[in-house]
Parts: sequence; structure tokens; C-alpha cells
Amino acid sequence: MNSMASGTSEVGNAFLKLLDKAFEDKSHKKIIGEEKLKIQQDRITTMDISSMTLDQVAYIEHKRVEILQKILEESSAR
Repeated sequence: MNSMASGTSEVGNAFLKLLDKAFEDKSHKKIIGEEKLKIQQDRITTMDISSMTLDQVAYIEHKRVEILQKILEESSAR
């Protein structure tokens, strides 16, 4: 009976380790996703639009406004 209890405990520990690993992976993915977004936002906000077509400029300007709105919303939520 003791061997069964220790086997159950081992399975439980293995399951907890698996959950910890999954949580860690999700956390890393979230952090990486946030960093990618920041890089994309930086690229858009610093992009040289002088040689773009009017449609491209309009798109970039629209994206810049979205980025600024998001920054303002995040800062007012703090």
C-alpha cells in the first residue's frame, strides 16, 4: 500500500512540475509577444514616411495614433 501512495505522490509531483513548466512557457511567450509588439510600435513610430505614397502615409499615421492612444490608456490606468 505504501508503494501505491508513493507512486501517487510521484505522479502528483510530476504533474505539478508539468504545470509549472507550462505556466513558465506561457509567461515567456507572453513576454516575447509584448517585446515583439514594442519593437513593431517603435518601428512604426520612427519610420521615415517621406518616400511613401499617400495611402502608405495614411496607414502609418493611423497606426501611430492607435499606438499613442494605447500608451495614453495604459498610463491613465496606472
